[in-house]
Amino acid sequence: NSKGELLSLTDAAGNVLTSCRYSPGNKPGYSDEKVLLEGKNSTDNWQDSQVPGGTPGFHNSVSPWSVDLGLQGSSLKIPDLLFEGDSVTVEIEIFNLGLKPVEDTIIVYLFIDQNENNLRDAGDRQITEKVFFYSSINSSTVKVNLYNLPSGQQHLGVEIAYSADENKSNNLLFRDLAILTQQNVLHLNEIKFLTFDGEAEWIEIINTGLNPVRLNGWCLAD
Repeated sequence: NSKGELLSLTDAAGNVLTSCRYSPGNKPGYSDEKVLLEGKNSTDNWQDSQVPGGTPGFHNSVSPWSVDLGLQGSSLKIPDLLFEGDSVTVEIEIFNLGLKPVEDTIIVYLFIDQNENNLRDAGDRQITEKVFFYSSINSSTVKVNLYNLPSGQQHLGVEIAYSADENKSNNLLFRDLAILTQQNVLHLNEIKFLTFDGEAEWIEIINTGLNPVRLNGWCLAD
């Protein structure tokens, strides 16, 4: 582990079929992985594994897939300042992270992750399901409209579905939205500050509006 040794694979006749020099200094438990199987054994075609224990018997964690449409941190573009009742356009940039170009129909789902489990399931509020023809070597953008936004903290999710996709791990993306209300519907209604021993102090808040107001992100101070 102090220096990179030359590792060779030879056949029964002693012919060297392939060889490479592995690199020292890996984080303990992380292997060296080849990026492109058919590529050369040069140092730029080998990287440290992205997962502990390596990936024996599976696709190398540093290797691109042949067909891989995915979402990245910059994929979801939405205005930062949002108010209750707003209608906005969301831009979703879908990246081709695989080795092959893709020209095919995919489905884009936009939803509110109401149980905040970072999945799209039956308990979530579906906003839209859009069929989209993807044709790009690098990336392509689809636009989706959001109408009549509810106030409060909303966990917005987007998922892409493509049957030929070999890597589904990057098909989901989430973003927390703080949607502000311009209506003064929340009021302090009662304060209990003189309490008996072992009894908590408390306040009562009343909502005089017609719709629920989520209090995520709110605070109290005295």
